[in-house]
Amino acid sequence: MRPLSIGDTVPDITLTNVYNYPASTIRLSDLKGKLVILDFWATWCGSCIREFPKMHALQKQFNGHVQIVMIDSDTSESEERVNSFFERRKERTGEAFTLPYALCNYKARQYFAHREIPHYIWINSFGKVAGITDAEDVTSGNIEAFLHDTSLTLFNKKDFLRFNPNKPLLIDENGGNDPGGFLYRSIITGFKENLGAEIGNRLAPNGGVIRLYALNCNLLALLGIAYDSVFKEGSERIIVESTKYTKTDFTDFNLGMLPENRFCYEIITPPVSQAEIKKYMQQDIYRNFKISAKNEIREMDCYVLKANQSTMKFKTKGGEPVVDIQESTLHKYLRNEPSSVLINEVIQAHFSIPVIDETNLTFNLDLSFPYDFPNQGKDKIIKYFHEHGLELTRTTRNLEAIIISDHKN
Repeated sequence: MRPLSIGDTVPDITLTNVYNYPASTIRLSDLKGKLVILDFWATWCGSCIREFPKMHALQKQFNGHVQIVMIDSDTSESEERVNSFFERRKERTGEAFTLPYALCNYKARQYFAHREIPHYIWINSFGKVAGITDAEDVTSGNIEAFLHDTSLTLFNKKDFLRFNPNKPLLIDENGGNDPGGFLYRSIITGFKENLGAEIGNRLAPNGGVIRLYALNCNLLALLGIAYDSVFKEGSERIIVESTKYTKTDFTDFNLGMLPENRFCYEIITPPVSQAEIKKYMQQDIYRNFKISAKNEIREMDCYVLKANQSTMKFKTKGGEPVVDIQESTLHKYLRNEPSSVLINEVIQAHFSIPVIDETNLTFNLDLSFPYDFPNQGKDKIIKYFHEHGLELTRTTRNLEAIIISDHKN
């Protein structure tokens, strides 16, 4: 079955296992005359879930002229799993999910082939594919334009279907053509927009690594792969000693997402151990970028978390260990978790320097957080934990740091 493209007429597909709709099926032909937007998503896709409020608002704004239908892209997800997901989301956010959604629709997945979600298919009032887009193009302005001009088309989604992980980079459809039949190579390229972001390796039949690739990764990610034993701690432990780079070059998320700061790397070699192929990658990184990474004990500014007697009030009452401080969650909390999880998953995100656990607690904690906790500043965080028997104090400690430098290790 050939996937449909812009301008193709959509067959009269019947979506089955439909919920939040008057019937359990939807024939696409029944929606002719409306602009139809098919939203492919999955319960494990955070980017998809973040778009839910916008999709609800657009359906309400253009109701009668537009029909948004959510199609679960993961055809292995069961009715019980998806419905349970919506129930838990409603409990957490107070928001009911009212858009029609369809499960286990293999044919729709084949007609509208994609690799990354969320994935949006626009079908105009004549039943033709008029758009294949990412989430940022699903806007009220674009919808209004489609409703006023049914001949419009919209296509900008780079769905990365051209990369085949079973073939080397630059062979056939993988970004170029290299008929060489080489036995060994390592390459570093700039950003390749049609390849997505992917990391992987290949093993020889009799053991040993024969290939490692990292596509469209920033420099910190490349170092993290090559020096995986060095990057045991978070970015707050990074110290940069370089004439070319600063710490911001490695820790600023937005800078790291820019195409000019992302690279593709691949090495193909006769079978070697994991340690050897990582050593080769380290050498390649140094040759090209003139940087390396290592661990050293350094005196560092940090915050120390200590407990006092009132902390006992927050000793856990038991239950399944869980942390939920997502921004959309109504009641944010930590339940039956040790102080190490409290630091790593809750506190550290608010501080640019390390937070060290010196609580010496022998029991787990239960804590409830204010609704705006993720957006609170450092001073409010310190005050909150003081009120809960946990003191955050700025000081210095000798800690294992991650040293990124111009020196060759």
